Amino acid sequence: MTDEQRLDRMERIVKLMIKAGLRARQEARERAREHDEKINILIDGQIRTDERMAELAVAQKITEQKVQSLADTVDRIINERRNGQP
Repeated sequence: MTDEQRLDRMERIVKLMIKAGLRARQEARERAREHDEKINILIDGQIRTDERMAELAVAQKITEQKVQSLADTVDRIINERRNGQP
């Protein structure tokens, strides 16, 4: 093999390595972009879940207040009947 052939071969190998490196970088960028999209989806879902949990907490507090009011009413009625009141 002549020096010229060796140099041509080395150039082809270097070009193949460069192409492979560029492909790998592109694939890594695409994977990173996909991961970013998935992370954003998870963040959005968590935000919606947090908002829904806050709404549920308010609804639960209202329900607890109504149940307590009902319990107070029932206690009052029972106490009035025990004391001979209608």
